[in-house]
Amino acid sequence: KAVIFPTVPLEFVKRLKTAGGVTVNDILMTAVSQAIHDYCKSQNDGVLKTKGKSIQCRGLLPVGFPRTQEELSQSHTAMRNGWCMVSCDIGVGHSNMQDRLRHVHAKTMEMKEKPRAYMQLKIQNNLGPRIPVRLGQQTVFDTFS
Repeated sequence: KAVIFPTVPLEFVKRLKTAGGVTVNDILMTAVSQAIHDYCKSQNDGVLKTKGKSIQCRGLLPVGFPRTQEELSQSHTAMRNGWCMVSCDIGVGHSNMQDRLRHVHAKTMEMKEKPRAYMQLKIQNNLGPRIPVRLGQQTVFDTFS
């Protein structure tokens, strides 16, 4: 399935962000969450009906990390970005848009305050290259299918 969003001016998104006291990413994640919620509702999805707010639907968010002074001083690492993908609950089960936005904002703030993203980066950069290719492929398959 594909979800197509109409073009929305960034200034409009920024006005929503300011009015809600949240980030641009929170607004965009909430829009995706609302689209999934509306689709599930239109399909009379039983899981959405029975689980409500407790349903868990996660999105992968890119998280960037600033480069260290050492990385900036070396030509072969100065232009590299330190980033990883982190799984985050997007609140599909919330029936109210404002509740959904508050949920998404709380989850993204939690992600920024806890070491989960940093741990993911370290695992990705240090463990990932050392595991057998077949195991890595199976892990990706199990994660995303």
